[in-house]
Amino acid sequence: VYKSQTQGNYQTFNIFTSYEKKISDHYFKVLVGQQQEVKEQESLNGFNQSLYNINQPSLSLTYGTNVAAGDGGYGWATNGTFGRINYSFKDKYLLEFNGRYMGSSFFPKDTRNHFFNAFSAGWVISNESFWKSLAGTIQTLKLRGSYGTLGDLSALLDAENYYPYVSNLRTFSPQNTTWLFNPDGTRQPAVSPPSGLVSPTLTWAKPAMLDLGVDIRFLKDFNVTFDWYKRRVTDLFGTAATYTVTLGFNPPSPNNATVETKGFDVSLTWNRNFGNVGVNVRATLGDYTGKVVSFNGNASGSLDNSTWYNGKVMGEIWGFKTDGLFQSPAEIAAAPSQASVGSVNWFPGDVRYKELNKDGKISWGNYTLSDHGDLVVIGNSTPRYSYGFSTGVNWKGLDLNIFLQGVAKRDFWAGGNYFWGITSTWQSTALTTLYDRWTPTNPGGYFPKLYLNGDSKNQNASDRYLINAAYLRLKNVQLGYSLPEKLLRKAHISRCRFYISGENLLTMSPALKHQFVDPELLRSDSKIYPLQPSFSAGLNI
Repeated sequence: VYKSQTQGNYQTFNIFTSYEKKISDHYFKVLVGQQQEVKEQESLNGFNQSLYNINQPSLSLTYGTNVAAGDGGYGWATNGTFGRINYSFKDKYLLEFNGRYMGSSFFPKDTRNHFFNAFSAGWVISNESFWKSLAGTIQTLKLRGSYGTLGDLSALLDAENYYPYVSNLRTFSPQNTTWLFNPDGTRQPAVSPPSGLVSPTLTWAKPAMLDLGVDIRFLKDFNVTFDWYKRRVTDLFGTAATYTVTLGFNPPSPNNATVETKGFDVSLTWNRNFGNVGVNVRATLGDYTGKVVSFNGNASGSLDNSTWYNGKVMGEIWGFKTDGLFQSPAEIAAAPSQASVGSVNWFPGDVRYKELNKDGKISWGNYTLSDHGDLVVIGNSTPRYSYGFSTGVNWKGLDLNIFLQGVAKRDFWAGGNYFWGITSTWQSTALTTLYDRWTPTNPGGYFPKLYLNGDSKNQNASDRYLINAAYLRLKNVQLGYSLPEKLLRKAHISRCRFYISGENLLTMSPALKHQFVDPELLRSDSKIYPLQPSFSAGLNI
């Protein structure tokens, strides 16, 4: 019988107050506040074997000697004192300043607290007197910019690493040790050093965002919003640097990385009434790219996916260029040796990799930035040029709304049995890909020669099997009808609407030929559950 009890207590409070004043054409507002979060949790558990009665699972009704008991607890706290100052002159010149002094128990006392700030400014050009002649064409024109920093500890929260700066000793009960100290040969409890070192200077990761934007309303019915931004995160929690094995410990994970993201977002809306017919349209487009600005935890420049290197573009996919499939032994004999990237023996139907570094063989080199053999960047998994389009039409109670979304460019390396199909005599797959595999009678097959012995030499990352995951999806279509208010007023009902709705009704993507791939929910393992079309009907009163 095993019993466990856990209790938690999360407390949060926000206290703030504000004061605003308008003096002639000047407007002021000041806000100050305090915010705090505290989380505590405890656990208690017990275990024993040999129950007197299997139907009464109680620790008190056991007589075994394999007794175990334990407890645990953790608690973390954050707090922040914040303030904001706003100023406006004639609704033309806008200024704002934010400050926040933050502290967290996740970090040592010396690096626990930090002051973060942000400021923004705007200029409503259309409120200037010289704009009156253009007001009929462009009703609103506003330029704005902002820059700000804030503390981030989400990576530690996600990893449930609540005391990353504390080096904990490890305890072992007698039955779990192998040391014999007593003359009678009994084992003793033991305490061992920690498994790893900690960084004494661990502190907040610090995202900083620069944003420049413009808001335009023109021809009365059109609105455009555009933002360009650059986000840089310094003191990011990176992977540990590599030390000599004689250190004897896992090295600490410090604040040793800086990454940067640049992108833009733009949206266009249009609203217009034509008598009893109302029409609205909205289109959006966004894009971003990220890179590692600096990282001192990878001195060798390893290309391992689990680590970074200076200048790495986020989402990049390294692999081999290919030149189809071998079709004859003569082709194999004339090609550079591929023994370094797979089996010594290659046969017709195997993937033919391209030699790029002219060393007479196909290889990974040392799999580092300075020596990567014939590997090159073959694609990028970052979704590029994400777009959306929605439109709505209403007429005498009837309304129709349509929403589409998509990604214009994205690469995906699938791998796994769900992509390659059966790879051994004892494995099976939910979606076999045997229907388009190379055989002597199907030399143009998409997939390479089938091996039932688990040979994966054809499954190295390559451009031949890189999936184009761009897509356009009809996310939602909804048709509704609202009963006239005159019919509802006597029943004291302000609105009654019937509707039918469809989700994920249509998807267009080159990835669909790989039937298990959902271009919106890409994963590199077998846990892939495509979004299914769904229909619903409802009533809102």
